[in-house]
Amino acid sequence: MGRESDFKSYVVCSCNLGRRRLERGSERVKREISFILKELKDPSFHNDLISVVCVKLSRDFSVCSVYLSSLKGFANACKIAKLLQKKVCGFVRYELSKRLHGRSVPVLKFLATDSIEYGVNFGMISYSRRSGRNDFGCIFG
Repeated sequence: MGRESDFKSYVVCSCNLGRRRLERGSERVKREISFILKELKDPSFHNDLISVVCVKLSRDFSVCSVYLSSLKGFANACKIAKLLQKKVCGFVRYELSKRLHGRSVPVLKFLATDSIEYGVNFGMISYSRRSGRNDFGCIFG
């Protein structure tokens, strides 16, 4: 009986270790991609404030989905994601290979999200609720 319970706890721990490894890997890839995007000298990306919101790695580290957001809105984030996928994806993978020192570098997919825009709108609504006024100067009842 003691051996069975030891085996069950080992299985649970190994699953958690795999999840933590995946989370650590995705955070490291997110940090490195953020640095690489800051270092880009392409004028089409230089003027836009791009934020890497989330990075999701597949379990075998072969595919990486990079979610981008822009302060200029969701349409601009979509445009930037398409440009990054077409023009800069190979360069970013090359830089990741130099910085990560892993066996393989994941295939990158750049996707747009509106999380920054959503957060700004949510902040404006909560501020207007706290102050008792909305954008039109009306007092809430």
